[in-house]
Order: sequence, then C-alpha cells, then structure tokens
Amino acid sequence: MERDKKGAYRPAAAIETVGSHRISPYAYAGIRRKERLTIAALEQLVCEAFGVSPASLHVKSRRRSACFPRHVLYYLAAMHRGRLSSSENSLEGIAAYFGQNHATVSHALQLIPSLMETNRQTRELVEGISQRVKESFVL
Repeated sequence: MERDKKGAYRPAAAIETVGSHRISPYAYAGIRRKERLTIAALEQLVCEAFGVSPASLHVKSRRRSACFPRHVLYYLAAMHRGRLSSSENSLEGIAAYFGQNHATVSHALQLIPSLMETNRQTRELVEGISQRVKESFVL
C-alpha cells in the first residue's frame, strides 16, 4: 500500500512507474475499463454470435431462427442476474425487457441446459458467449 498526497492508502498495483512518470495501467493503449453488465450488453453479444439484429430478438416470433437466440439470451441473463441492475435481476425483469412473461424465461432455463447436455454445438456456443461476458464485463 502507498499513501497518496492526501494521506489515504491505495493499492500500489493501481499505479505504475514508467521512467519518471507515474501512470494508471488503464492509460496504456488497448486497455479499457470493463463495463457493467446489462441485458442490452448481453443482447449485443448474442446478436454478434448468431448474426441477428437486436430487433429480431424483440419480435414475438416462434421461428427457430428468432426463438433460439432469444432463449440463449434469456438463459445467459438468468445465469448472470446477480450482476445485473435491480430492475433486470429477476425473471420478471428479464422478461419485461423483451415484452414477454416470466414463464418464457423459465422455459428457456429448462431448455438451454438440456440442449447443452445433448448438443455439443449449443454447449460450445453458450460457453463461448459466457467466456466473452467474463472477459468484457465486471462480474
């Protein structure tokens, strides 16, 4: 621990010395602060993984091309709901974001794990998106 100019303690790892200059590690190019996790951020990751638009996840369609990415998003949001804001951290909050009811999210919580057990592609896809969440957001 070091003391700053006002006498407060702070971790030494937060400041690095380069030459005679002391800088924050976030000052380096290519390093950015991690963001807070939101359903909108999860939505963006799922859209990138499936190659769909965010609008297609909000349509009340039962077509597999729209329904499956939406179910994966419900599953990921529910798995990380302890890290979401208070309005998004319940099944009702997740469902309300998409104009659905909590039973739809509950169904996804049963469907996606069973598909992950039986389908290697689904498991790899969901685990890949989960890994990106861990790398990109404050958890």
